[in-house]
Amino acid sequence: MYLLFETDERFIDEADIASERALELEPDLAEAHASRGMAYSCRKDYERSNREFEIAMRLDPKLFEAPYFWGRNLIWQGKGAEAIKVFRLAQELRPESYETVAMMGQAYSQLGKKAEAAAAQRLSLKLMEERLELNPDDSRAWVLSGTNYAAVGDRERAVEAMRRALAIDDDALTKYNAACMYALLGDQDKALDYLENAIAQGWHHKEWLSHDTDFDFVRDLPRFKEIVAGL
Repeated sequence: MYLLFETDERFIDEADIASERALELEPDLAEAHASRGMAYSCRKDYERSNREFEIAMRLDPKLFEAPYFWGRNLIWQGKGAEAIKVFRLAQELRPESYETVAMMGQAYSQLGKKAEAAAAQRLSLKLMEERLELNPDDSRAWVLSGTNYAAVGDRERAVEAMRRALAIDDDALTKYNAACMYALLGDQDKALDYLENAIAQGWHHKEWLSHDTDFDFVRDLPRFKEIVAGL
């Protein structure tokens, strides 16, 4: 809840209590260490977070969630190269995960590796299209399709995909991704409108926004700087 939807500190407190209790009951449970890593990550205690994810992966090399969420955590820290390494492990464990490949594209963009980012975007789109054939109500697949279509310059498909995503889930995370999409399409007013709406609805990850290359088009605008300063 805290990671994606609301800034309420009680969600972090509950995550702390639950993950700590899980480790008391089973100190060698990989899922508990991964959960503890997420709790530390939400606290922005990245050193402890990284350590917990590393322990989780050592205890259970087949646990997909450990490298996937660790990779996201590394993107927050601006560590794209390290993120790619663990995302590759996640991809090996779950090749059909369009989210993993999409996040790899984000990490490559963070490093300025345009060719690699484009390849990841194309693959993630293929995986998303396959997913949507099976489950046309998967709002997350529509959301990431929108941003990835925008990244490859297909405006019509990007806007339609985001329209379908918003029709399913009109939440803060979806609006944040709509902002990403419009920024990639060069529509600065719509991008910043959606970003402000997302923040008003509870989206709050300043570190992610600071490293999100989708907003490079608007990053120097006074309005964008005001939005970031207010987080």
